[in-house]
Amino acid sequence: MDKNYLKLICVALSCLLASAGYAQTSNWNNPDSAKNVSKPAVPWSVTNPIGNNHDTMTHTPYNAALNDSTDFLYMYDFGFNVPANANIDGVEMIIARGACNAGSYFLDTVSLAYNGMAIGNGVVDSAGPASDIDTLGGANDLWYNTLTPAIVNSRAFGVFYSARSVGICTFGLFDCKLRIHYSIPSGIAGMATSATIAIYPNPVSTDIVLSGGEMPAGTSYYILNAIGQVVGRGVTTGTDTKIDVHTLPAGIYTLRAGATVARFMKK
Repeated sequence: MDKNYLKLICVALSCLLASAGYAQTSNWNNPDSAKNVSKPAVPWSVTNPIGNNHDTMTHTPYNAALNDSTDFLYMYDFGFNVPANANIDGVEMIIARGACNAGSYFLDTVSLAYNGMAIGNGVVDSAGPASDIDTLGGANDLWYNTLTPAIVNSRAFGVFYSARSVGICTFGLFDCKLRIHYSIPSGIAGMATSATIAIYPNPVSTDIVLSGGEMPAGTSYYILNAIGQVVGRGVTTGTDTKIDVHTLPAGIYTLRAGATVARFMKK
């Protein structure tokens, strides 16, 4: 085969690889530590380290909330090691829970957590007296958070869990797993993703304009603060969408619209 032809093939393959965004997913990880965070309600009994063997917790956090709700159980220290240049795309969670006496229990809240506080939006589920396993979140579900590798790799990143019971009910949390979905941007694809929306002026004191290019009107957007809490939301009105941010405290914010994100500074 002609050497020049081989060179052309190699150049074409190099261009193709350079324009791709390589997606990777971390393995399922379990928490090593847990503690009770008061609502106030009925506290959890916790023994550290939890001692999870990836199937069940050696020291199961349990609660005896008779006709009452539980405090928050904060599970953390998941030991993730996501590359520093990654984009966090989604979080999956598996929770195994159950046990009861002569009553039933209901899952009140499950949310992601950071530095001992719930972040983003929690989910609500329900279950009867039998053991139950829930799979929550997904590959493209950030639970209305903006997550960075520094956050998910921190020992302080974890899960908040609470429940309530009816009747005589002693129950426990037998397993908790998290999986972080992330992608490594590279070449053209990485640059194109950050250029699909623009915000101006930046920094801003009163109103920002979201310029979405070909983003359709009616696209939902969310404004998140530095710890991932949703502090504003709405829908785009067309090519340019004016957003009032004058009530936000000074700081760095992330605006997520559709599958794209942009950051701005509030003065």
